[in-house]
Amino acid sequence: MNTNKMTITFLITENNKIIVGEVKVEGMVFFKEKEILKLMKIKPEKVFNEDNYQIDLKSIETFYKDNGFIDYKFVSSKVVYNDARTKLFLILNISEGSRYKIGSITYDGNSAVYNKEIEKIIKFKKGQIFNQSKIIETISDIREFYYDRGYLGAKAVPHFNKDADGGMISVNLSIKEGSVLYVGNIYIDGLISTRNKVIRRELLVKPGEALTNGNLRRSIEKIYNLGFVDNVEHQVLTTDNPDVVDLTISVTEGDFGMVTGGIGYSLDNKLVATAQVQRMNIFGLGQKLSLSLFGELCKKRLNYEIEWVEPWIFDKNVSLGFNVFNLKKNRNYGSTEECEENRTGFVAKARHRINDYVRRV
Repeated sequence: MNTNKMTITFLITENNKIIVGEVKVEGMVFFKEKEILKLMKIKPEKVFNEDNYQIDLKSIETFYKDNGFIDYKFVSSKVVYNDARTKLFLILNISEGSRYKIGSITYDGNSAVYNKEIEKIIKFKKGQIFNQSKIIETISDIREFYYDRGYLGAKAVPHFNKDADGGMISVNLSIKEGSVLYVGNIYIDGLISTRNKVIRRELLVKPGEALTNGNLRRSIEKIYNLGFVDNVEHQVLTTDNPDVVDLTISVTEGDFGMVTGGIGYSLDNKLVATAQVQRMNIFGLGQKLSLSLFGELCKKRLNYEIEWVEPWIFDKNVSLGFNVFNLKKNRNYGSTEECEENRTGFVAKARHRINDYVRRV
């Protein structure tokens, strides 16, 4: 007999859901209570939800700090229940503080970027009501601006100096650029059926070039656009050289084939059936082959089209495609008699990519 086992029983008593009876906000001077209540998810006669309560506290804080009240504080809350504990009455106490406008705007540390470029990024102006969200957005945009130029360690730190008597607040953005990071080795991981070059040729980041956030982001988009990739992740690896990093691209392959079909009815063609078979990444080279069928069952007529595409012919940035088709359709050119139009043929087409988004036929 095993004496090292025991049975544990949990007894759970569920309480009734608590309904919000009333919500009050105290401590406002500048804004009216109804303006604050509109921001809240917690409403009278609704079930109280703790997550919504925390969201409401954050929403009120953001509202105030986006309207110049940088010193806003949530002071306390008071909850009162009815005798049956089926309803609660919530009282929030806040402190607005003083309202500030933007005073002087300065920035420093931007030795690699012209002042006018930084000024274009800044989302706030002198004399405007202080808005914390615009400060955060500006900091993020400055960081992205540097990232797109290879400064992946760049950051901007805001400093504030309040003039309480004048109701003004000066803003200084301290920029730390760091150095440009260059690409060393690029490793491709996770491939099973796909050849390494199929992924590598889609990359806009190249060994020896600056690693920019824009090129890295667009490279990942291009890999997804191949159509047979489920997930792409990247990792930047440090090297012995502080200005050089290695890059690992991890790819998860998806389905390479797709089969679709359907049956329908139309006045012209009566009962029709359609089917399409598509195979991507043939031989692991990224090539695509598709077969489309359109059958008119009552007329015993079958239309088909076969398409094959090589996206990088001879590993050049030129795609080559072939179409073979057999299409039959009844036409009425104004007379009472119908004519059957037969189109059977072969089409070859080549397209050169003008830029990263557009191909020229």
